[in-house]
Amino acid sequence: MKNTNGQVWIFAGSAALVLASGAYLLWWHPKRKTQRNLQDVKGNPAPDMTTKPTSTAVVTEPNWQDPFDMQYAKDVLEWVAPRKILALNTEKAKLLAKQIKAAKGAWYSNDNEQAVASVFAKQLKDKVQVANLSQAFWQLYKTDMWEYLNGFLSSKEMEKYVHEPVRKLADYRIA
Repeated sequence: MKNTNGQVWIFAGSAALVLASGAYLLWWHPKRKTQRNLQDVKGNPAPDMTTKPTSTAVVTEPNWQDPFDMQYAKDVLEWVAPRKILALNTEKAKLLAKQIKAAKGAWYSNDNEQAVASVFAKQLKDKVQVANLSQAFWQLYKTDMWEYLNGFLSSKEMEKYVHEPVRKLADYRIA
């Protein structure tokens, strides 16, 4: 088959269009929303950028509605600086993370929802500790804790055993 001059130009134009589209998506296209960037997993709005009244430095207000974000504790610490906040002990956080991991039953056994309820309703005292637990879970299992819980708990169970107790927790406690 003989290529004509028109076919060559059509092929070259198509290739240039594909390359230009790829370059736009990689370099100039506005960054896509990531899980914790512009919205959290549950669709809450992004935290506000604001200036604290006692400071001229711009800080990010923590997203008070998403304590499962591993950066929540760091954001709260920056927000309340120079005061200190109470955080969950690393060993305790790892122990609770193991309890959460063990709560998921195998295909032949039932899930232990009461273990999940015990952690969130009884053992955690504020949302900073939820973030500490989320971070410990990530360090141990390289899995997002909220996604892990959402993977084996139904939406009703998530509401009852996780979201409802977490909403009742204080945002943070001052040391």
